[in-house]
Amino acid sequence: MEITPIFRPATEADLAGVLVLYESAKQEPFSVWNEDYPTAVDATHDLETDNLYVLEEDGRVIGTLSVCPENEMDGFSHLFAYHAPGVREIARIAVVADRHGRGYAALMVSRICEILAARGVPALRISVAKGNLPARRTYPRVGFSEAGEAQMYGGDYVLMEKTL
Repeated sequence: MEITPIFRPATEADLAGVLVLYESAKQEPFSVWNEDYPTAVDATHDLETDNLYVLEEDGRVIGTLSVCPENEMDGFSHLFAYHAPGVREIARIAVVADRHGRGYAALMVSRICEILAARGVPALRISVAKGNLPARRTYPRVGFSEAGEAQMYGGDYVLMEKTL
């Protein structure tokens, strides 16, 4: 019997699993995360503002994703096709290493698109480190298109968006 993962809003009980995912993801070859980001402060803020989600399989947190109500990419709005209030960003996406390559990041992004579209969010954006090739292949598969490139956080990023 195959276990189907469940994508859902995180609870306080999920924080420890999310933090383990963050630390694990920092060790991945394509990661630009470091000891300063993301942290427990980020996860706690996302949880307290109802913007932290997890992918659970057999009682274990195997993935996480956050929605950012504040738009960190506003300074690059000229690169985006969609210009209306209510656009959100997704960030801090991670999948446990032993589940890589199974489409779980795409599953989480697809589910959050459905959830946010039902809430009236018109579009989603994401910034992807230019060297993060697995992520850059994933997001177009779930409908994101490249809007442009930017230098942010001391690195080169590809900015992507999807109209919901």
